[in-house]
Amino acid sequence: MFKIAVISANGGIGRTTLTAHLASLLAKRSQSVLALDFDPNNLLSLHFGLPSTELDGLALRAVRGQLWQDAAFSNADGITFLPFGAPNENERLNFGRQISADPHWLSDQINKINLPAAAIALIDTPRLPSIYAQQAINAADLVLAVVAADASSYAKLSPLREVLKQSGKANDTFYVVNYADAARRLHNDIVTLMQHELGDRLLPYFVHHDEAVPESLAANSSLADYAPHGQATHDLQGLAGWLLTRIALKT
Repeated sequence: MFKIAVISANGGIGRTTLTAHLASLLAKRSQSVLALDFDPNNLLSLHFGLPSTELDGLALRAVRGQLWQDAAFSNADGITFLPFGAPNENERLNFGRQISADPHWLSDQINKINLPAAAIALIDTPRLPSIYAQQAINAADLVLAVVAADASSYAKLSPLREVLKQSGKANDTFYVVNYADAARRLHNDIVTLMQHELGDRLLPYFVHHDEAVPESLAANSSLADYAPHGQATHDLQGLAGWLLTRIALKT
């Protein structure tokens, strides 16, 4: 299974939303897809029509010593979704200690999932620094770092790159700008700075700001179904195509 960690150093820049819509687009291209929520906030579950509280899932079952494979769901697009789960506070702390003791815990667990060898796992994470995001980075064959064209994302770019370098994943990491708005001068200036710093590690598939994205969530629909000809859908189709090409080169 090809594992993709979707990470960011900032909150509120659409990392989880991007993960969900990429999973949908890849599934619509007849790929076997696992969407794995490795964020205690359980926000990815909202994109699959599930409640974020009292949720069964990987972490909840792992800390209770139960089989966790049965906690997965399948949706109408054929995506296998594995929630993080909603452990209580003591269980969450115990789980944190468990994965802190084994940097490759998540990778080992994903390898136990009964999916085709050619399946693609998209792992949603909390913003860095986080033991959960670090587990996903350690497990990943490719790291997709989500950034915004704003001062906060640019300020955290160097520390983020250092984390990835220390993890041995710098050469497996690519960056994507989300919520792009070329009409804003500041956006263009910061993108230019990022291009100078990242070179071809910054993907040309910017995902533009599009009201269809929050509207599709409110309608409990995938973006591709809600706005098949929308700007963000077009952008994400380009990103999905690039991912498939990259995966083919690495497998």
